[in-house]
Order: sequence, then structure tokens, then C-alpha cells
Amino acid sequence: MADQNGVFSRVWADFGDKHLVHDKNGEELVDCMIKQISAVENAKNAKVELLPGAQWNGPEEGDTVQLKEVIGMTEVDSGESVNGKQFKVVEVISKDVFVIEIDPSKYSSYERNGVVRQVKTSTLVQHNSIEQLLKSSADSSSLDQNLFYHDFNKLQN
Repeated sequence: MADQNGVFSRVWADFGDKHLVHDKNGEELVDCMIKQISAVENAKNAKVELLPGAQWNGPEEGDTVQLKEVIGMTEVDSGESVNGKQFKVVEVISKDVFVIEIDPSKYSSYERNGVVRQVKTSTLVQHNSIEQLLKSSADSSSLDQNLFYHDFNKLQN
């Protein structure tokens, strides 16, 4: 369904009430060098700091990242490394600093090096159907009023 009013328009593509998105942002996967991995106080998480100048926009909460080429951080019991494992991002502090869900007490300390890469994961997206949208459009308070009225006074020279 499409609606056009002058230079403004809106398009509605009805994929049903839910569908699977395999790439939520369309960005290229980028490898970034790790500066430091440290334990977060009073939590079973670890803070990952990247070297300055990383060419990515940073992860979002809920994203999955993979660690590789890390020296150190082997499991105390099994001797298995964090390399190649995937971890969930639980907090984003800045573009270059974020917290991952890993229990650092189970691993030896971080020594040096390492690369982090964001992993594309599928996400289930849920939306209202077109019928629900049209039914709710009768209630004008649920939609932005600026979409319905033209303000031609702003166009005067």
C-alpha cells in the first residue's frame, strides 16, 4: 500500500505479523583490534576496550561478537581458549568500549592482542498487520498529527 500527498509519501509493506530479519543494519562485518579485556566489578561480565580509530559504529546491546587471536584467557578447567567463541553484548559504554556476557573468573587473565568481530544473527521482528494499523488510524491520537496536516506557511519566502 502506498499513499502520496505532494512531496510526502508513505509506503506500507505487509510481511505479516512477524518475519525473520537476517541482517538488521546492512553494515559490512569489520574486524577490530582489542586493546584490553578486563573483568567488570561485582558482575560475571567482561569489559572489552578496542584500540582507538576502529572503523565500525560499535555494537548494540543484544548483538553477538566473536573473539579471535586473543593471547591468554583460557578456561582454567579445560584449557579451552575464548578464540572462536561468540558472546552476547550486554552493555555498550561507548563506540570503542562494551561489556560482553562471559564469566572472567573461569578464564585466565587477558595478556595481549585479539580481534573482535560482530556476528550477524537472525532476529524475529513483529509488527502490526495492515488491518490493525487502519483500525487504529481512526484513533488520531495514536499517530503523529504532522502527517495529516500541511503547513504551507513554512514554504513562504
